[in-house]
Amino acid sequence: MKSLNFVKTLVLGALILCCGVSFAAQTEVPAVVADSVITTKIKSSYAHEKLFGTKDISMMGVTVTTKDGIVHLAGTVDNQLQADNAVKLAKEVDGVKSVDSTLVVRPATN
Repeated sequence: MKSLNFVKTLVLGALILCCGVSFAAQTEVPAVVADSVITTKIKSSYAHEKLFGTKDISMMGVTVTTKDGIVHLAGTVDNQLQADNAVKLAKEVDGVKSVDSTLVVRPATN
């Protein structure tokens, strides 16, 4: 069990580092940096919840973009609960003014 938690921690750390690099090169425009930080925090929140939390969340199915503090969520999720959790977690991040979601629930297969 300890080795599984260690692996989860390593994966989360790698995700945070990779996401952090994406906004480091954009330091010329403060608004872009702020939006990138919000996006990174949301993606990190999804990863943390997926690895350590109890909420059903789709990490890979959700695309997160931020413009002027307004978060846009797009993609496909397995169920409505995943869509609701994605919106809820995004709204909890500091700096988020509003969340616009166009997440689509994947049709159930029989």
